Amino acid sequence: MKRTILYLVTMLTAVMTSQAMTYTQAQREALFLTDKMAYELGLTESQYDAVYEINFDYLVSLSTQADLYDTGWYRRNLDLGYVLTAAQYGRYCTIEYFYRPVYWSSGFRYRIYSRYADRSRLYYGRPKVYATYRGGHSWRSNGGKSWYKGRTYSSGGKMKVVNRVNVSTGSRNHSKKTSHAVKATPAKKSGHAVKPSTAKRTTKANKRNGNFKGKR
Repeated sequence: MKRTILYLVTMLTAVMTSQAMTYTQAQREALFLTDKMAYELGLTESQYDAVYEINFDYLVSLSTQADLYDTGWYRRNLDLGYVLTAAQYGRYCTIEYFYRPVYWSSGFRYRIYSRYADRSRLYYGRPKVYATYRGGHSWRSNGGKSWYKGRTYSSGGKMKVVNRVNVSTGSRNHSKKTSHAVKATPAKKSGHAVKPSTAKRTTKANKRNGNFKGKR
C-alpha cells in the first residue's frame, strides 16, 4: 500500500513538473503581455524593457500550480511597484489579466488572451533586451533583492505605436509614413476567456491566494 501511494505521488510530481515553463515560452508570453501593458498603462521605453524582464522572470519561474501566487508573483509585484508610477501601478492592480496573468486549468493558461484574442498582433517592437535577457536582473541573480529598487524608469515620453518593424530583428521604428500593428510569431493556443475582476486588498493570510498589491 505504501509503495502504491509513493508511486502515485511520484507520478503526479512528474506530471506537474512537466508543465514547467520553457525559456522560449516565457520569452514569447512575456513579450505579448508586456506589449499590452505598454499599450494600456502608457509605458516609457525604459519601463518597457524593465517590465519585460520582470514578466519574463515571473513566467520562467513557473513549474507547478503552487507557483502561480507564490514567491515569484510576490516579487513581480514588488519589482513592478519600483518601475511603474503610482498611477500606473494602481491601474495595473485593477486589471486582472495584468495582475494575475496566469491561472491553472490542466496546465498554465493566460488571461491576456481573453482580452486580446489575436495572438499575432503587437503594438510595439521587441524590447531592446528581448534577445539577450535570461534572468540577470532576477532576485535569484541579485542576492535575494530587487534589482529595480532605487532606479528611475518613468522619465521621458510614452512609447508610440510603431508603424513599421523589421520582422527578422524586431527593431523599433517610429516612422510616421504608415500606421499599423506589428505581426509577431503566433503563440500556441492556450487558455480561454476569463472574466476579469477587481483585485482585493491583501493580508498575510491571503497572499498565497493571489491578492497581494505590493508596497510603493
